[in-house]
Amino acid sequence: MKKIVSTAILLLAFCLLVCAQASADASPAALADMPAALYAEQTPDGQLALLADISVRFADTLETGGWDVDLNAVLAGELPEGFLPEDFEAAVSAEGALPEALRGLRFAALYDDKGTLRLLGDFAARLPAGTLVSSLDEAQAVLLLRHSLTSRSDYIGSAYNRHYDLYAWEIGSDTVYTLFGLTTFPPAAGRGTLSGEELGMETLWGHARDLFFDAVTVEDAYGTMTFRITGAGCYLAEVTGDRTVLEIPQEVNGYPVTGIAKCGLSGLPSLVEVCLPDTVLWIGDRAFYGCEALRTVNLPEGLESIGNYAFSYDEELQTLAFPSSLRTIGEHAFSSSSYEIKGITAFDFSEGLVSIGDYAVTGSNTLERVTLPSTLTSIGKGFLEYGGSFLWLVVPDGITKLEKDFLMSADHTLCIYLPESVGSFEDNLLDYGHITVYTPEGSAAARWAESMGYPWVACASPDAMPHPSLETEGDYRYAILEGEAILMEYVGEETQVIIPDTLGGYPVRTIKEDAFFKQEAITSIVIADSVRCIQSLAILKCGQMDVYIPASVPELENQMVFANNETIVIHAPEGSAAQQWALDAAQYNVDYQPWEP
Repeated sequence: MKKIVSTAILLLAFCLLVCAQASADASPAALADMPAALYAEQTPDGQLALLADISVRFADTLETGGWDVDLNAVLAGELPEGFLPEDFEAAVSAEGALPEALRGLRFAALYDDKGTLRLLGDFAARLPAGTLVSSLDEAQAVLLLRHSLTSRSDYIGSAYNRHYDLYAWEIGSDTVYTLFGLTTFPPAAGRGTLSGEELGMETLWGHARDLFFDAVTVEDAYGTMTFRITGAGCYLAEVTGDRTVLEIPQEVNGYPVTGIAKCGLSGLPSLVEVCLPDTVLWIGDRAFYGCEALRTVNLPEGLESIGNYAFSYDEELQTLAFPSSLRTIGEHAFSSSSYEIKGITAFDFSEGLVSIGDYAVTGSNTLERVTLPSTLTSIGKGFLEYGGSFLWLVVPDGITKLEKDFLMSADHTLCIYLPESVGSFEDNLLDYGHITVYTPEGSAAARWAESMGYPWVACASPDAMPHPSLETEGDYRYAILEGEAILMEYVGEETQVIIPDTLGGYPVRTIKEDAFFKQEAITSIVIADSVRCIQSLAILKCGQMDVYIPASVPELENQMVFANNETIVIHAPEGSAAQQWALDAAQYNVDYQPWEP
């Protein structure tokens, strides 16, 4: 009896071990090992069999994400004769959809990457169940994504358009169907070889996804909602009918709604509120793009990704609560034209967020606070490019690079903490040196700030950095940093302004960018003796005025201190820095008159 019990226990332990191993094999960490495994296969059939296994084993991860894993391995061998049409270009016909003749066939998915033939594993592993083959002999049809460049003759130097074309055909057929064609164009100007934007596989899959999954349409009082069935669940693919509120059901025909794709929502000008079910795991590219009236969206706990341009140009959008499940935010997800987002006052990203894409959050004039989690490891280009009303920012340990345009025009931000992990710095950073860097002594950030001539202070931790706040005294908004007052904004209605020597009991040392912005009623400003720096663009888009600057002011930052104004008359002592500055800035509608205070 004891022997039977012992054997049963061993069998149970073995079963638990097998289950645990199976679970581990289906983890996102195990998925990261699959590209190397695909390259290790010696034949196309071996690669296809492994890819078919990946599509089943990692179905949940691939449906909601997994785009950081590249499954497009170089094909390990030649294709059989007849797999490709003899005259491919002549066989191509326009279609724009998957023809009925190809529906239900089993596909081999290939990627012609500028002449290198690969598996299109990133698409294949996400195709509907039963669509993907596990060997070349099983293939009835081919899906081919072609990535190519064409030269531009209208540029000085080398420039290229970039093309992405998706084709499909039945093997042995003389007809090749074009499912989509996308072209990106080079920037108007730049250095070196210029080419169109390279689109990521997630974006390209977003254009292909609807072609393969069956549709279910649900009617409501306003119009229709079309969902695509993916197997484990479904996603919202299209919405019709003008509406102010969009309530998305939790399930359709027994399938949970797990995603929101690009569904024509930018054509809903009256949409104010979106109610997402708690089953939603992803919000796709351009899902709510250009919904100019949209104010309220709930981001459900369980949401894992927000796609490219998902909320771009939604300028009435209110502050969002980001769930701890969120891992990735795509490019331009919350971007808009500078300072035009009106409702968002804070971006408090929760612990768990790993990456923020290029220009995902470009900033706004209403933005008062930004909180970055310790889990963040990647911030793309243009993060907070236009800044906001927040005065300080802490970059978490784990960020290794400041990408181009990081806080480039953040004219209200005074200080930033950069950890020792940041070791790489691109161009156009930190509002051209108007932001004081706080960083540990000897860090790469300290050396970089020193080399750039940016102000920096040795600081062991984020808690040791000052966290200044915006204060008001009389007609002035100001902040205190390192024992000095910084004049941030004039908010009064006087036509003749005399800047005080102190604010909050501290000497006024700096007049910040935009301190006087569109103050067309002001006719004169007298600068206090305490001031030591007038930053560029400090007096911007104002009317004609007289500015009195004492000799004690040693620095006017550059010729753009007074920009886009009517005539500015500088009154300053002869031989002073202000006199020389005024003479140099005559081209900016600046005149000079001698003045002794």
